[in-house]
Amino acid sequence: MNPKSAAIYQKLIKTCKFFFAKNPLLIIQSLWYSNDQWEICNKLFSFKNLTCKIWITEELFMDLYEAKCPPRSILSSIIPQIFQCDVQNLTIMNQDIALNDLSLLLSSAEYIAFDDVIVKDENNSIVGIENIVEVAAAKNVKSFNIIKPTITPSTMKEITKVSFSPKFDHIFMKDIPETFDLEAFSTFMKN
Repeated sequence: MNPKSAAIYQKLIKTCKFFFAKNPLLIIQSLWYSNDQWEICNKLFSFKNLTCKIWITEELFMDLYEAKCPPRSILSSIIPQIFQCDVQNLTIMNQDIALNDLSLLLSSAEYIAFDDVIVKDENNSIVGIENIVEVAAAKNVKSFNIIKPTITPSTMKEITKVSFSPKFDHIFMKDIPETFDLEAFSTFMKN
């Protein structure tokens, strides 16, 4: 019921369909959302009639620039159908997501890009970028790009307290608000 890897699970279901019947999982290499539709390997995909869970192994990409006023909950609507997310590349745009769901998505991500992503906690309060960076730094993250982050006056002071993994080598922020503490940032960069 809890396979150690997608490759092992695929070998099991190839040898005996009984394993799929007992634990139906659809292994997906890359899941894309663009032009108001989900795609797998450049083929349209719908979650409406899906009865099994999915296991995403390499990439989750949401391009919502071309979408016509997409709902900010598209990603959250499919989270219950995700069994495991082993993506290396995670790109999310224009979405609201729960902090607990974010932990599932970040479990093995190495390259993360957020553009206008709002993360909320269990009390429906907006989570600052420092909490998101803390969750990301504890994982395998190497690079974190964020556009329009949620920043408070204490954000940089909190980020300096985060212990980053040795792999973490890149953080990029764009469209930051004026509340960003440049002095704390320069101290952080010097250290």
